[in-house]
Amino acid sequence: MKKLFVIAVLMALAMNGFTQQIHFDFAETIESGQTLYFLKGYYGPQDVMVTYPCYHDTIIYNSSGASTQITTFYYGYEEPSGDLVIPSTITHNDTVYTITTIGYNAFWKCTNITSLTLPNTLNSIIQGAFAGCTGISGEVVFPDAVTHLGADAFRTCTSLNSVVFNDSLQTIGSSAFKGCTSLEHISSFPESLTKIYHKAFYGCNHLTSAIVIPPLVTRIYEQAFYGSHISSLYLSEGVTHIERMAFAGCPITSLHMSSSVVSIYSGNQGSFYGCNKLESITVDEANPVFDSRNNCNALIETATNTLLLGGKNTVIPDGVVSIGIYAFYRCYDLKSIIIPNSTQSLQSGAFALCDSLETIVLPSSISSVGDGALNCCGLTSIVSKSPTPPTAYNSQWEYGYNNSFLNVNHDIPIYIPIGTTENYRSAPGWDYFNNFIESEINLEGEWYYEILNDDGSITYQHLEYAADTTIGTERPKIIVRTNTIYDRDAITTEVTHEYVFERDGKVYWWNKDLEEFTVLYDLTAEAGDEWEIKVGTETLTMHVDSVWHHEFDGRSYRILHVSDADDLFTGDIVCGIGHLTSFFPERLMNRGKNYRVTGLRCYWVEGNLIFKINRDDCDAIYAELHNGINEDGPSTGSGTFAVYPNPTDGILFVQTLRATSLPNQTYRITNLMGQTLLTGNISAETQQIDITNLPAGMYFISVGRQTVKFVVK
Repeated sequence: MKKLFVIAVLMALAMNGFTQQIHFDFAETIESGQTLYFLKGYYGPQDVMVTYPCYHDTIIYNSSGASTQITTFYYGYEEPSGDLVIPSTITHNDTVYTITTIGYNAFWKCTNITSLTLPNTLNSIIQGAFAGCTGISGEVVFPDAVTHLGADAFRTCTSLNSVVFNDSLQTIGSSAFKGCTSLEHISSFPESLTKIYHKAFYGCNHLTSAIVIPPLVTRIYEQAFYGSHISSLYLSEGVTHIERMAFAGCPITSLHMSSSVVSIYSGNQGSFYGCNKLESITVDEANPVFDSRNNCNALIETATNTLLLGGKNTVIPDGVVSIGIYAFYRCYDLKSIIIPNSTQSLQSGAFALCDSLETIVLPSSISSVGDGALNCCGLTSIVSKSPTPPTAYNSQWEYGYNNSFLNVNHDIPIYIPIGTTENYRSAPGWDYFNNFIESEINLEGEWYYEILNDDGSITYQHLEYAADTTIGTERPKIIVRTNTIYDRDAITTEVTHEYVFERDGKVYWWNKDLEEFTVLYDLTAEAGDEWEIKVGTETLTMHVDSVWHHEFDGRSYRILHVSDADDLFTGDIVCGIGHLTSFFPERLMNRGKNYRVTGLRCYWVEGNLIFKINRDDCDAIYAELHNGINEDGPSTGSGTFAVYPNPTDGILFVQTLRATSLPNQTYRITNLMGQTLLTGNISAETQQIDITNLPAGMYFISVGRQTVKFVVK
């Protein structure tokens, strides 16, 4: 009968999912007042490991049959509490044992421990040793002999404030400090460290330390620092791989990548996904896979020219072909960005949730805008310079919704090239918008104006885009402004440089006296609107009298008729081209020279005639303007001298024309910025000048009152 009773009890316990296991050899009360439990012989006969006393696992079923498992490691025993000071040795039955190990789940969820001091004899802290000890606060110092910190060792110790590592630590296990939400500081990682495993510091959202990954750590495992608040990151020489989301969501402001890093993840599982506070990004110049060329503050995959990671101070360099998946994700501090003409695509989420970004200009090179690439609710305008709408998305499908412009206001102005409204309105993705404005101006063209002077001379003005440059935070176009004055006895050439850029339908012009950009044109203005043009220290108030349209070569151009009180810049501004009288306000710029401008004759882009007013032979004019380019012998132009070969790669010849007294004069060679690079004397009718030290590009040589353009290849 007794045997049947025992069997019945065991069956009842089994049915309730009850298990129980004693797990210690002896117990002793330590000096700080807690009773601890020990296993003997972990490393040697006189060594002991601190352990838990009794494992208990119960499965409870609710009325619907769903189960919940409740686990405790102190079942039937009092959990340690208060300030826990673990001694170096413990005496039991007159035998002194050395404490070398904190064992598996030894203090699991002992939530009433308030502080922790570890003994100098300790060499290992095993998995889960202090997991869930939410009351431990202050600082924990690891003794010198500890080499391995096990997985989950201090997981969810939510009151722990600081950790001091020793100089011999080799591994930090998976989730060792995961969820330590009060952890604010960790000491520098020791040079001995070789592994930082998965989720080691996951969710340590008060950890603000600057992190240096030492050279023996070759791999940063998945989500190792996910969601922590580390302030800066230096990846030492030796680190090679950074796994998925290793630093995702960290507000790092400074990132340095050594030459040894050859593998990272990008996209929405990227190693640095959501690192939206980056101010400085640098890559060692010897890195074979990644670069941060031209101090651009970006991480670029060299082989593909894809920008993988950017920040608030990123300047996208020329040569970047693609902005990668989530490259600027949640970069709230990004207020403006210039995309170079080399860029062909914005990949999915490229600028997603950059909600301080108010406008973006897509150069004509952009052919695709990926799903969510411009998911920026703060955008107030978009400029797209391509006459062919870039591929974009605005559609619903089986598994969701694709939209390149998700959360952008449907009614913001979309500035597009002249004559492309219907193309954009019907293009997938772009059909999301309602307000298309044909007012973009192409600043990479050439303009040709005729100027009649009161003294009877004639000036022909040639404006030509030469290159992009940087002034402050802007990337303006350099416009070479050449005035060739034909007088009775001489031909004089004056060359200056103007700096302009277009944004939100406005053209800005560098005021050299005020040293700032000011508005030249407001192409979005309507009848009755006004804007100010600053020329030197003077100001013109331009009033829009009327707005109308003009048809040319199958395109409809929006035209603003403007006037000012002194009639200095009164005339018509063609949206997409410029002022028909003069691109810049010449009458005010040259007041006292009695210039009388009659107007635009021709406008070209990449050698193609786009617009003309009269019946002028613009092809012949273009050929004359570019006379000298691709010449092997002296030009037959109308100046006092010519140069050849043009382009050249070593020696430039200066040839005197029409028996002029050119010899014994000085020459000056300048670059696009007007800086003098070479000077010398003309001592023969055919003078050789060595220009082998000049890098490839466009230059100007001036002799007397004439200036000629030449190219170094």
